[in-house]
Amino acid sequence: MFWNFEEWSVTFVLSKPVNCQFISIIEIRFNWHFKTRQDVNTVNIAFRVVFCIMDVCCSFKSIVGGMCGFDKRSRKRETVIVPLLTCSKRIDSHSTSFGFSGPKDEVDLILSRAAIFSPPVNIHSMTICPSHCAKLGLRWTRGSSTRCRVPSDISNHGKSDRSWPKCDRGIGKRDSQIILKRTGVFLQVGSGELTFCTLFLFKSPGFSFIFFFY
Repeated sequence: MFWNFEEWSVTFVLSKPVNCQFISIIEIRFNWHFKTRQDVNTVNIAFRVVFCIMDVCCSFKSIVGGMCGFDKRSRKRETVIVPLLTCSKRIDSHSTSFGFSGPKDEVDLILSRAAIFSPPVNIHSMTICPSHCAKLGLRWTRGSSTRCRVPSDISNHGKSDRSWPKCDRGIGKRDSQIILKRTGVFLQVGSGELTFCTLFLFKSPGFSFIFFFY
């Protein structure tokens, strides 16, 4: 009797992520056959290896979307997911640069830019990856647009022959929350805003502003 290697195959099956965990299954099959004086038999041997890939999702993936990973502008390329409450960098220069107010610290800033304007009950279990931390935190950018981003339903921009005005400050936390509530449009903290538009945000139905010129 002798054995002869006939063929082998590898099947890789990747299941859908469950609670940010990817369950990977590798199945390896070996087909052997051996001969005796009477007949030829084939033996199928299958090995199944199941392993778990580490947690690859932070809490903000399900809130704002996007892929978890490293900060593309960082040389370290770190991908470690950390508790949200460990984010403790100062935001003074960042808020001054974009001319906004409201968030009191980095955690508050990140939450505000995810349309979460008050601490959630599960804040102690929330996590964040370097990518989301950069996009929602201190590496957030306004982009190339210099226009006021306040919707025309409130600001009346674009409803006349005048060009759309440029911003002169950043939308604060309170303004962002009010715009979302009144129009359904979410503008992240720091987005461009014309100071004059703030008057329209706090204007109540039936109330008119009176300006006195001297």
